[in-house]
Amino acid sequence: MEGLSNYLTSEQEDKVLDETISYLTEANMVRMDKKTMRRRLFTQATLLAAKEDNSPLYKKYHMHSVKKRELRRQIQLKYASKGRTKVREYEARRKAKKAAPKKK
Repeated sequence: MEGLSNYLTSEQEDKVLDETISYLTEANMVRMDKKTMRRRLFTQATLLAAKEDNSPLYKKYHMHSVKKRELRRQIQLKYASKGRTKVREYEARRKAKKAAPKKK
């Protein structure tokens, strides 16, 4: 959580970690069937083979992956308040939908 330490105190960082860990319960784990697991394993294996071969394609892939993470972080910093507002709106709609009586 090195990136968060620039923006959060250690107490806030601990709280975020605790909330994240509590969120990642067994109920939230994604279970994959054999076909999906095999496809994922194949993708990882091909990336590993390209890395071991020092492929220019892998270097380009890796560079763009890093750049994507950097850009995502910048977007999250810039649009954090708007994002939080949208999350609250979504949660309110979901809560209202759950609370609405079912029609028969």
